[in-house]
Amino acid sequence: MPLLIRDDASAGAQLHREPSLALSRRAIVSPGHDEYYSDTMPQTLVDARAAGVNLAFFGANAIYRRVRLEPGATEAADRRMVNYRGLHDPAVATDPLQATLTWRDDPIDAPEADITGIEYACANARADMLLTNTGSWVYAGTGAVEGDVIPDIVGIEMDALPPRSRTAPTLEVLAASPVRCNDDTDQHVMAYHSLPSGSGVFATGTIDWGCGLDGTCDDIAASDVVRGVTVNVLRVFAAGPAGATNPSVANVVFYRSP
Repeated sequence: MPLLIRDDASAGAQLHREPSLALSRRAIVSPGHDEYYSDTMPQTLVDARAAGVNLAFFGANAIYRRVRLEPGATEAADRRMVNYRGLHDPAVATDPLQATLTWRDDPIDAPEADITGIEYACANARADMLLTNTGSWVYAGTGAVEGDVIPDIVGIEMDALPPRSRTAPTLEVLAASPVRCNDDTDQHVMAYHSLPSGSGVFATGTIDWGCGLDGTCDDIAASDVVRGVTVNVLRVFAAGPAGATNPSVANVVFYRSP
């Protein structure tokens, strides 16, 4: 059974309080904007992945900001999420490794791409998703062909390729979409990679992926490709270590900008 996590302190506390719960599942599914992680949560995912547990990120901007979970007003544990979002955190001076910085910042130096395969790039994005490598199992039965687009599905925050030094050697790009975001040019990426443990990691790289499931978001239509890819990933990930049955085919070299 997959373990569902969300972008809030109460649901994320599953990973924080009960890391063994992740080890008892075949897959961990993050369905949206899963940005805030406490000190123990990334390691829980790393340990689960090493045990062959699959990870699916149906969103973007995951594992980006490091937060602290503290007791609430009633002294119940892990009820308040502390997030100074920068150098105003007193812990910067007293205990930098506990400061609420972004995970990729020094001295933490644990970028999200080490887990998800891709990294947060930009907010206020809006673009079509340009599909590639459509012979992958991820696209099976969707009718997608090379060069197809899913209109307007990239946004409002998006992920891109990480630096070469933090790119998984098995990373397989499944969509590479030119994006104009905040007056800068970038490339959105959807990707999958497998690990020696057998774990598979899938990441859509767009927060609005879920809009394509039912068409309830303004100006984003339901997409048979979005639905089909989601079904394929969930079905394969629920069956066991996806990387063992569907190893990724590294192709980043074809999508890396000069």
